[in-house]
Amino acid sequence: MPAKGAKDIDLELGPLIEEGARRAEEARRIAQLYPDVSLVLRVVDDPSMQGKVSLGPEELRILFRTGGGRSVEQLCSDLGYRPAELFPLLQNLETKGLIARGQSTSQPAASSLVGSLTQDSGAVFPLLDDEYVIGRDASNSISIPDNSISSRHARIIRGSDGFFIEDLLSRNTDRRLLTNNDLVRLGKVILTFNLAIDAVVGDETAGVRA
Repeated sequence: MPAKGAKDIDLELGPLIEEGARRAEEARRIAQLYPDVSLVLRVVDDPSMQGKVSLGPEELRILFRTGGGRSVEQLCSDLGYRPAELFPLLQNLETKGLIARGQSTSQPAASSLVGSLTQDSGAVFPLLDDEYVIGRDASNSISIPDNSISSRHARIIRGSDGFFIEDLLSRNTDRRLLTNNDLVRLGKVILTFNLAIDAVVGDETAGVRA
């Protein structure tokens, strides 16, 4: 006998079962995107994509971690994502032509090196191509509208050994290798250089003035 004051609840199981089946099917679909979590992904070098692709913070984070080669399993572990969270983001980067499936290499190729410059204001400039010109002029690859910076102030070049910076204001070809966490000073602006995880050799911070 029902307790005094108890109310009957008419619970329709049909919609609940359908929702459960839908979620299970979605989980299976996502799992099939990367059934082999040992699969190695790498960044694709495609200059034609420069300035044509818009990425969110999570996609940029994945791109930097991927570098010259990272397995799906490693990316899940490094980034703290569950497969259901990571796989759709990876598929989106693949669709945009920014990452591809391939074999791991002991030394990433120059074209696979990925870096970034982060301005002290918080703006992030991904370094996915072989050359960038930094300056105040809007036509530059990286434009920073600050009066302390020249119209064409510095150049970033990706070489076989990593990323180099050249001072375009100097009469001499002053090219310096950038290492992870280097601080690049352009006029009054400070940029922090970061290299994708697979290419990081040390964790020291140095200053580079251009």
